Amino acid sequence: MVSCMFTIYDLAIFFAFVPLVPYFLFRVLTERKHRTGLFQRLGFVPDRVVRQLTGKPVIWIHSVSVGEVLAAAPLVREIRRHLPEYQLLLSTTTVTGHGVCLKKVAAGGDLVIYFPVDVPFAVGRVMSLFSPRLIILMETEIWPNLIREARRRGIKLLLVNGRLSDKSFRRYRRFRVFVRELLRSFSFIGMQTEQGRERMLELGAPAEVVSVMGSMKYEAALLSAPSEAGVQRLRNKLGILERRVIVAGSTHRGEEQLIVKAHMELRKKYPDLFLIIAPRHPERFGEVESLLGQMRVPHRMRSAGFVCDLHHYVLVLDTLGELTKFYGAASFAFVGKSLAERGGHNPLEPAVCGKPVVFGNRMDNFREVADILLAEGGAIQVSGFRELVSAFDYLLSDETAAGEMGRRARKTVESRTGGVARTLGDVRAALGTEGLTTRCDEDRRR
Repeated sequence: MVSCMFTIYDLAIFFAFVPLVPYFLFRVLTERKHRTGLFQRLGFVPDRVVRQLTGKPVIWIHSVSVGEVLAAAPLVREIRRHLPEYQLLLSTTTVTGHGVCLKKVAAGGDLVIYFPVDVPFAVGRVMSLFSPRLIILMETEIWPNLIREARRRGIKLLLVNGRLSDKSFRRYRRFRVFVRELLRSFSFIGMQTEQGRERMLELGAPAEVVSVMGSMKYEAALLSAPSEAGVQRLRNKLGILERRVIVAGSTHRGEEQLIVKAHMELRKKYPDLFLIIAPRHPERFGEVESLLGQMRVPHRMRSAGFVCDLHHYVLVLDTLGELTKFYGAASFAFVGKSLAERGGHNPLEPAVCGKPVVFGNRMDNFREVADILLAEGGAIQVSGFRELVSAFDYLLSDETAAGEMGRRARKTVESRTGGVARTLGDVRAALGTEGLTTRCDEDRRR
């Protein structure tokens, strides 16, 4: 039965891919991001990476994109520190995630690759090249062929920092028999919330391997928080030391227009108001620049330099890896993909900087974090343009209230650490390493 389902899965991939070949070829030829790492994704890892193998046993950690890469950063650091006898293989799916991994997470001796597509020959080639002792998948990365090949080769599997959105849970539940078999291949499944744990159990994961570990994103956020001195230097470079600043981070199409309209309306009341927009996807930088031109809003691109004077109303952050330090320079922040699109992005990034957080009513991917920030007074949720303007106006008009909200946001992050230590214990247990970090017995009994 299970073998039949794997065959159906592979056939589904094949028949879904074949009609799209012309489309993918067009995208590969016209868009650099689809060419980057193409052969790696098919299992053909460059010799320059393979030559970095030291002979140590390998731990493979996979993170999809920027958010997951940064969430994995404190775990990577702790594995490197406590298990120096292992070499780390870090993989990502997206180009931006790959870049951030190289720049902010990987250290000397670490191997960084693009994740292979989930077909047997690609997955098998990568496993044969690196022979990992352990594979750690971040969040909801459940890939059938990867899991089957790991089990066939006797490679331990861990799922950590796990979460299941409503959409993913509904999708997995439709294939519950197949998913149950996949989940039984894991030595440990660490979920961020009790709801996530219950969902994994409903999908058929063995109760003895599923625990609530919390989210490593709290520790990742603390790790990435900019220093106060660094923030002051940035504000000085920008020429905005005395200006009130809104930072709209990880925005998507449709949100920039709403935010700019709100900003321009509020400038009538707050003439010194300055806006920084950081579009989520690099391919949209030019689109946002064109939008500002069409709206006749004086602006500057970050890539053109730092200094902005009173004649510049908006700065477009068209660089990568700088958003967190710009959050530090904000009076308050808006987190994107929460108004015009569903899903949301990580609100902990501005929260750890001690900034009030504003987001829309579509925070499905960060529901628990959003709910906690709202309950503890560190955030405001809005459902449309007028509420967005009102929230911005409130935070600009009452600096005392805004300051208190920022302190509450920071406290929310600081009070929820510990997920990395618990996960490290499970990594060591899976490897059979002595001197294991003991996880809370209460978690084990859940």
